[in-house]
Amino acid sequence: MSNIRSLGARLSIVTVLVLLAVVGLTELAMAGPQNPPSAPVTVVNTPSNPVPVVQQGTSSISGNVNVNNQPTVKLAPGTNVGLVTGEPFARPVDLAIPVGYNSTGLSVEIPAGKRFVIKTVSATAVMEPGGTPFVEFQLNYTNGGPVSIWLPMHLQGARLGFDHYVATVPVMLDADGPSPVFVSFNRDVVTGLSRCFFVLAGHLVDIP
Repeated sequence: MSNIRSLGARLSIVTVLVLLAVVGLTELAMAGPQNPPSAPVTVVNTPSNPVPVVQQGTSSISGNVNVNNQPTVKLAPGTNVGLVTGEPFARPVDLAIPVGYNSTGLSVEIPAGKRFVIKTVSATAVMEPGGTPFVEFQLNYTNGGPVSIWLPMHLQGARLGFDHYVATVPVMLDADGPSPVFVSFNRDVVTGLSRCFFVLAGHLVDIP
């Protein structure tokens, strides 16, 4: 008999606990969601812990940009990085020294408002045997006066009774128009006929 009473008491306690749990869940369901904050949340990131950003599409960026190639950076076809581009420009010069003279020259005109960025200089001199050619071009700088650059002419051999000298030099020089570039051809003899074919090649850009 006492066991039956003890079991009944236990069942009563369990029933009460279940009822309390049901009442608590019902109140939570009726309470609904919590109200959002009255002001927007502000997140402050330090320079050592910035907000991660993934750039997509096309954007304009000013200033210096460092690219570490992680992930791989792909450039559009025809894109040049670190290269100056402009209008291709080349000027050939044909100089001849007649019998009895040892030098001649010619000015290469540059369009006004343009800068001739000279990247290659080439010359071929045809000499009577025994003669030595001297080829130079001269740039006129407003802040430093004229600058003369002599080409290292090398004998390549003889053809049709004449000695052939050549020189091709990569350079990086600027010449601002309308000041011309002066080219001169000299030799150490005055006999016979000597000739020089000279080319300045590069591109034109606007003078900033």
